[in-house]
Amino acid sequence: MKIDKTTANKFISVYQAFLLDLFLLYEKDDPEITVVERMVIARSRFSSNPSLFKSFIKNNQEIEVPAEICSAIQGIEFGRWVYLKDTKSYSVMLKDDGSIGYGVLGLTDRIRDIVGKPAIAIETGIMKINGRFVCDGLIIALAGIGPNYKREFNQLYKELKEKNNFKIKDSATA
Repeated sequence: MKIDKTTANKFISVYQAFLLDLFLLYEKDDPEITVVERMVIARSRFSSNPSLFKSFIKNNQEIEVPAEICSAIQGIEFGRWVYLKDTKSYSVMLKDDGSIGYGVLGLTDRIRDIVGKPAIAIETGIMKINGRFVCDGLIIALAGIGPNYKREFNQLYKELKEKNNFKIKDSATA
């Protein structure tokens, strides 16, 4: 339930360089802040100003960015999600407002391997790579979901599937 290693590594290389560069543009370089923390802080700034990636590409033309990776980063959907459960081929992620859901793959690890268990509210980014929905790998666990909420989200999952608002593959490339 993760994408191929080559694509994952290409994405990580560009995304990490972008976020760390962005962090240093706006934040004080503090050795106490870990690389992941720096990336999460920068991602928050990026989510409120998506044009920052275009500026990064323009100012770092020596970095080779494949079109698919560029498109994925520019199209990341940031927000709060409910990681509900796993199927054999993807993790079920529902937007916390119930508007849409995706069958999501991990970059280098399954979502479960990162957060420990399903039925948890998280903050992360989901993007399209090679026609599939993929988590950006930076996950902030917000809260566990109790049994009543879990039942409600399972019902929502069924409703989203019935209304074709649960997507496993990007219909534009599938």
